[in-house]
Amino acid sequence: MRQWEHTALISSWNLVPVFRINTTSRIVSILGLFELSVGDFPRADGKSELAAAKLAVHHVNQQTLLPGYKLHLITNDTKCDPGVGVDRFFHALYTERQSRLVMLLGTACSEVTESIAKIVPYWNIVQVSFGSTSPALSDRSEFPLFCRTVAPDSSHNPARIAFIRQFGWDTVTAFSQNEEIYSLAVNELVTQLEAANITCAASITFAETDFKEQLQQLKVIPSS
Repeated sequence: MRQWEHTALISSWNLVPVFRINTTSRIVSILGLFELSVGDFPRADGKSELAAAKLAVHHVNQQTLLPGYKLHLITNDTKCDPGVGVDRFFHALYTERQSRLVMLLGTACSEVTESIAKIVPYWNIVQVSFGSTSPALSDRSEFPLFCRTVAPDSSHNPARIAFIRQFGWDTVTAFSQNEEIYSLAVNELVTQLEAANITCAASITFAETDFKEQLQQLKVIPSS
C-alpha cells in the first residue's frame, strides 16, 4: 500500500510542470499546403515534404526554440491545382481554432503558389515556399509577403552561359516546355545571352506530351 501511495505521489508531482507549460504557451497556427497528389495520382515527393515539415515543427516545439510559443501545423493537399489550393486556404482561414493563422508553408507547385501569394497579404499572412521556382514570384511589389527557400529557375542562367562559353559555342537554341515558369526563365536567358555576345538562333517550346515535331525543328535550324 505504501509503495502504491508513493508512486501516485510521484506521478502527480510529474504532471504539474507539464500542465503549467501547456497553459502558458501560446499556440502559433501554421497552414501547410502540400502537393500530396497531382490530379488523381499520388505524388511521392509530397509525402517527403510533409514529413520534413512535421519533423521541423516537432523539433522546434521539443527543443523550446520559441519560448512561450508552440507551433501547430495544419495540413492539406492542393493537388497542384490553383483552384483547389485557394479553396483549401480559405477553408483553413475561416475554420474556428485556438489561434489565427499567421503563416502559410507552401507550396511546391508554382501555379498554386502564385495564386495564393496574391491574396495572403489581405490577411497579413506570411507565405514561405520550399519548392516553387517561378521567376515571377521574385516580384516583391506583387508578392510582398512571399519568400522561399529555393532559388528561382532564372538563377541558373549565369551557370548556363558559363557552360556555353566553356565549350566555345557562339550560337545556341533554347528548348523549353510551354509553361510560364519555364518561359520566363528562358526569356531572361535570351536577354543575358545577347549581353554575352551569344546568338540565340531560336526559342522552341513544346508540350509535355507532344514534342516530336519540335525535336525535328532542331535539325533544320542553321548552326551558324
